[in-house]
Amino acid sequence: MNNIDAPDTSRATLAETMREGALAVLVRIPDHTLTRAQAIALCSSADITEHLADVVGDRAAARCFHVVHAVEHAETYIYILGGTSTHALAVERLRKTVQALYPTADVTSLEVCQVVPGASAGLAGAWHYVVETDVKPQAENDFNDWYQNEHLPGLASVPGTVLAVRLKNPQGSPRYHACYLLHTREAFGSEPWLAVRATDWASQVRPNFMNTKRTMFTVAG
Repeated sequence: MNNIDAPDTSRATLAETMREGALAVLVRIPDHTLTRAQAIALCSSADITEHLADVVGDRAAARCFHVVHAVEHAETYIYILGGTSTHALAVERLRKTVQALYPTADVTSLEVCQVVPGASAGLAGAWHYVVETDVKPQAENDFNDWYQNEHLPGLASVPGTVLAVRLKNPQGSPRYHACYLLHTREAFGSEPWLAVRATDWASQVRPNFMNTKRTMFTVAG
């Protein structure tokens, strides 16, 4: 894509726009690192903006973007935030429009099911860690109980965590998407972080993960 600048009409943050029961449209673009300006230009083009209004249910809401870049490989995730309703047809139309420019890209509508402010809420989030996974059907109830009651609140309580969020893909795979906005990368892998990961319950649940992808991102300025 050409390096096209677009007016940045919204600087709304992830913490300001993630609400339980809301929707986030996630655009994944492998093999490319788009600047924030390029991402907004892509999602603000005439054709795509029309689709975004359909997807998130509010044209103004479609102006809230959270753009992140994978650290260890070329990949861009664009979270489009703020909607409360969605339609599968609109998501498919948006997917086709994005894929006309980036054939390997994908567009997914995610339901926000849990939001926990972090120990460092209010600080800037420069890092964005994501865990995407499916889970064995027989373990799904235990998986959700663990995430809801222990794991997400535990990682949110780690110094350096700004926000912890769980989202669900109701119709696709991977079904579950957890993201952690971090003030510093040192929070990830710190002693408190590792302690949360090493509980007995975590050891019981984690072998039931399937199709798991873990990625550290930086937040695009």
